[in-house]
Amino acid sequence: MHLTLGKGVRHCIAPLILLTAAVVHAEIPPLDLWTEKTVDPWSAGPMSKDRVRVKINTQQLVGSRAIELIASPGATPVTFSLSLGKPWDLRDVDHLVFAWRVLEGRVKAGAYPQVTVWAKNEIGEGYSKYRSLVIDGKWQHLRLDLGNPDEADKQYGKASRRGIERIDFVFPTGDAPLGILVDDLHFETSAALVLERARALGPLQEDIRPERYARF
Repeated sequence: MHLTLGKGVRHCIAPLILLTAAVVHAEIPPLDLWTEKTVDPWSAGPMSKDRVRVKINTQQLVGSRAIELIASPGATPVTFSLSLGKPWDLRDVDHLVFAWRVLEGRVKAGAYPQVTVWAKNEIGEGYSKYRSLVIDGKWQHLRLDLGNPDEADKQYGKASRRGIERIDFVFPTGDAPLGILVDDLHFETSAALVLERARALGPLQEDIRPERYARF
């Protein structure tokens, strides 16, 4: 779908672009970095080593590839771990976004997948857990608020956005194999965060004239 912006909308967006540039001070990972090129960052999580497989799939939602997660049947959930390669300083984003769908089998009735974000903070490694996530046979995007998880580590607190380094995907399983496609995984900055940072910076001193930013 293409969105065409009229002049009035473009004039509203131009100041927002300037505000975004003013508040960004940390490195943000490229879009679709972990679901497009290779399966290397993906591995079996705790207690799941002999029950999972990961491969490239071309039934993607965006780009040219997706990641296929395959879980063997069993009485306990399986965990797929995504290593981000390093602790990312993500203070300038506030949402984890990804798309997923069931490719084969179905999620056990009455059970829901969970996603856990891990990051080191000032006192240890905290986590942010998101429960009761919906998944079915159709592609759907999920936006997880990094500042408002369903559960956080009782000792070290929620995952700090200063050092996010791993994401765990936990799926309940049943009597048949389960195949999941994951695509378009990235981090986003919400308009609310941009405006919050802009208020902290104070009013812009430059006189913003619409005609200067007509190209936007």
